[in-house]
Amino acid sequence: MNAGRIRETIMDAIHSVYNTEGQPELLEKVSSGDFAFLDLGGDSMDATDFCFQVEEALDIEIEMSDLIDFPTFESFAAMLDQRLSAAA
Repeated sequence: MNAGRIRETIMDAIHSVYNTEGQPELLEKVSSGDFAFLDLGGDSMDATDFCFQVEEALDIEIEMSDLIDFPTFESFAAMLDQRLSAAA
């Protein structure tokens, strides 16, 4: 799977769910390896919507617990890449 597509999918879902458009400082933080999804705030409905959008875009099944098990942008993207590669 293309790592760029995975990163773009994650960013699109973040923009959509957490309304981060027009917040360049937050977007820079999101792209850093130290960023954790919990830093976005939100609630369980937001997390559910985020996971759903990523699932739909990448045709993969993920759980909300994946956001806890892979809490940073980089670890989450790597997990998605690994799962998509294994499914191919």
